[in-house]
Amino acid sequence: LVMFFFNMFFLKRCLNYTLSFRKILLRPLIAAAFCGVGAGSGYLLLNLVLPAKLAVLGAIAIAALVYFILLFMLKGFGKDDVLMLPKGEFLLKILTRLRLIRA
Repeated sequence: LVMFFFNMFFLKRCLNYTLSFRKILLRPLIAAAFCGVGAGSGYLLLNLVLPAKLAVLGAIAIAALVYFILLFMLKGFGKDDVLMLPKGEFLLKILTRLRLIRA
């Protein structure tokens, strides 16, 4: 967190460039909070029907899914960000069909 603020300070000071605090820190923080809730509740539910090791793997998958869906819903990712990923065009088609991102 300290390094984040140092980077923000020097970007502003040296390059006169300001990053969006909301997009860089707040949106991922909100998504991470819900990710934690999804992981915890997913583990508790899956542990009722699966062995503990499988419940952990399922909870991790649920948490990742919650995190990325929330980032898209909170507009944490843009079209350009998706296009930089491998198979970005394909992912962009899927995400526009699901209405998680606008093309």
